[in-house]
Amino acid sequence: MFIVLGLYDARRFWWATRSMVAILLLLYFSVLIYTLFFRNEPLIPTSRRGLSPERALQSIIFFVPSLLRMLFAKRPTKNEKKN
Repeated sequence: MFIVLGLYDARRFWWATRSMVAILLLLYFSVLIYTLFFRNEPLIPTSRRGLSPERALQSIIFFVPSLLRMLFAKRPTKNEKKN
């Protein structure tokens, strides 16, 4: 739902894409914590499917540029000209 709002009107729903990135990062961090501490799986590369700490860590690293944009990008204002 957030991504649809963000794609529909980025100026009006600037918070939607940032919320989506935040939710995904929280989910990946929760998978990492769950697999490391509650399932006691080591952080070594494997070729298994399913939940694994290395896949969660890879996803977090993949989302670092999005996280940086979410935190430091300028929010669009109403008086800016549309391109």
